[in-house]
Amino acid sequence: MNLRFLEAFYWVATLGSVTRAAEKLTLTQAGVSSRIASLEQEMKTQLFDRHDRRLTISPAGQRLLPHAKRMLNMERDIRRDLDVADPGLPVLRLGSIETVTHTWLLPLLGALQVDLADTELELTIENTPLLEQLFRRGILDIAILASPAGGDGIRYRALPPLEMVFVQRRDDARGDAVAVPLPELAERQILTFQRGSPTQGAMMDLFGTAGVTPHHVHGISSLSAMLRLVESGFGTATLPRDMVEPLLASRRLQLIETPQPLPSLPLFVIYRDDPSSVAIASVVESIVAIANDHNTNEPG
Repeated sequence: MNLRFLEAFYWVATLGSVTRAAEKLTLTQAGVSSRIASLEQEMKTQLFDRHDRRLTISPAGQRLLPHAKRMLNMERDIRRDLDVADPGLPVLRLGSIETVTHTWLLPLLGALQVDLADTELELTIENTPLLEQLFRRGILDIAILASPAGGDGIRYRALPPLEMVFVQRRDDARGDAVAVPLPELAERQILTFQRGSPTQGAMMDLFGTAGVTPHHVHGISSLSAMLRLVESGFGTATLPRDMVEPLLASRRLQLIETPQPLPSLPLFVIYRDDPSSVAIASVVESIVAIANDHNTNEPG
């Protein structure tokens, strides 16, 4: 029995689509379909039911699925024990929200460069909804998001959240930090993450506790652009504390203290068990370790 045929079957069954499986395995759809057809011919049974262009796993496919996973796991374990190069993940496709790129992504990439020296990295920086979409399609192997995802065999682990703060351009007359009531802050130009993001939602809820609504909220998709704008004096921004810490220390930005702090940004890493690759579990553990270490060493 050809393990590559089983691998194609496993990912079509797991992702629910030949197209998604092809993207995951970096094959053509015709290549995946051919492998499935060859496996069905060998098994002398249909593994998928095809009706009205919809693909659903058949009862025979349901019975085969756990066996396929065990065989792919066995192949992975043999390669690991014999120290054979992992053929299942020549490229690691990692997705991350931009907030992480400005905090602990660099230490993570340094760790992966050592741990996965023979693996090429494809890094995608996007917002949470798009990263989740890419992950569900099989285009990403692992994604670091601001919300968990479930279903379709997706697993996730919570990471330490990132402390978020209000900052403005430095006003030397007012010291390192300035206390601003929420009603007063609501009158300002506020720069924050895009509409629908966890940070903008949490910020609006915070103002709601004071019974006020900000008049000018600008959703900015780029943290770098937001930082440049607030440095130039255009409004007040919501940014990760450790991203702006150097600018606070160099007296270019000033911390704004509110009666209730801005809620932290939650973080999650999502992935699927890949029975043909050792790398997924290893990378997830590296992400968790780097995130925890960053949180432990964070100033303040």
